[in-house]
Amino acid sequence: MDKIVPNRRNTENRQRLINAARDLFYNQGYDATTLAQISEKSGVNNGLITYYFGSKYNLAHEIYTNFVLEMRNTIAERLYAIQKDYKLELGIGIEQRVLMEVKFNNPKLMRFFEEYIKSEREIEGEGESGRRGHYYQLQKRLINPSLSDIDLTLYEVCGVTVIRAITNAYAHNRIDCDTEYLEDYALNLIYGMLQLPPYQIDALIQESKALQRLLDIKVGPGFRVISK
Repeated sequence: MDKIVPNRRNTENRQRLINAARDLFYNQGYDATTLAQISEKSGVNNGLITYYFGSKYNLAHEIYTNFVLEMRNTIAERLYAIQKDYKLELGIGIEQRVLMEVKFNNPKLMRFFEEYIKSEREIEGEGESGRRGHYYQLQKRLINPSLSDIDLTLYEVCGVTVIRAITNAYAHNRIDCDTEYLEDYALNLIYGMLQLPPYQIDALIQESKALQRLLDIKVGPGFRVISK
């Protein structure tokens, strides 16, 4: 199956397909949503889904990627408004906390995430997809320039795997503990992979925890990011 989203002009029909798929994926999940349902809800011919996106997975990938980017941008904007500054290492911590928290507390979001990730594994395999490379290079440059390329690759592969494994284990009741503990645990591992000193890791974990509560970011219907 083709993993690359076709390069098509952004049109009204394309946006209508995205809007319809976003609502369907959120409300009934990835697996239960069919191309026919997306076509019917959007009022756009079924064949245009393949024309614009190539596959249902590619359409879901664009929606989920845009959701994460919106979350990331919202956190950055709010942090700058509060602190008049933005540090990537702190933003990463808050982002991971918020994403884990909203999945833990939103069954619809958790269902979509698990089904989407399962589909991603079937299509792309367990290895890294190459789509996140730029963001990880940015982390190395701004957070720890001394991190080797090998360690950066291990961080990219293992960091994603750790977060997904923890989220999955909690969703299936294999872990029975406070969600804050899971978030702290995940961040400790992530910052450790970035090879930050223990005192900085402890400070980032505590600061990200306090700011997560202050920002109070939630997710509404259709993957809409809500921030007071």
